Amino acid sequence: MYSPDSSKLATGGDEDAAVKIWDAETGERLNTLKHDITVCSLAWTSDGKKLISGIFDTATWQQIATLEGH
Repeated sequence: MYSPDSSKLATGGDEDAAVKIWDAETGERLNTLKHDITVCSLAWTSDGKKLISGIFDTATWQQIATLEGH
């Protein structure tokens, strides 16, 4: 899923149980965000400051919340 400004691409669903963040122009992998289970759904906030899979701050790539009960 592309970020709102189309500068980054977030991918999930691989056997690594991780979200990978890519530079959309160069294809360089910028970060890997580990999860406990396979990630099947992703969303960016409209301002591009949060990535939802758990909830990650896109300035630091630190997880700031966990979605429970799904």
